[in-house]
Amino acid sequence: MGKTKYSITGGNEYCYGFEWSPSGNSIISTWKDKHTRMIDPRSEKVVVDFIAHDGTRAHKSAWIGVNGHEDLIVSLGFNKTMERELKIFDLRNPSVTVQHD
Repeated sequence: MGKTKYSITGGNEYCYGFEWSPSGNSIISTWKDKHTRMIDPRSEKVVVDFIAHDGTRAHKSAWIGVNGHEDLIVSLGFNKTMERELKIFDLRNPSVTVQHD
C-alpha cells in the first residue's frame, strides 16, 4: 500500500467538493461549515478562507480562468431564505463580491 504524500483537512467538517486550479498550483474547496477555502497543496496550508453563502445547503465553487489569471471563482449556493444565488469572487479580496445574482 502506498504512503500519503499530502493531507488536507477542514477540521471536523465534511468537504462538499474541491477542484484544482487550471495551473495545478491551488485547490478551491467547499465545506459543510459554509466556508470556501483556497489551499496551497504543496504547503498543505489554507491560503484564503471565507463564507460564500449564508444558507445551510451545500454549495459548489469552480475556477474562472481569465487571460491566464486564477484569481476568480464562481460559486453556486443558497442564501438564508433558501433562494439560489450565483456569486463571483476575486480571491485577492473575497470579502467583496464581484458579481451577485
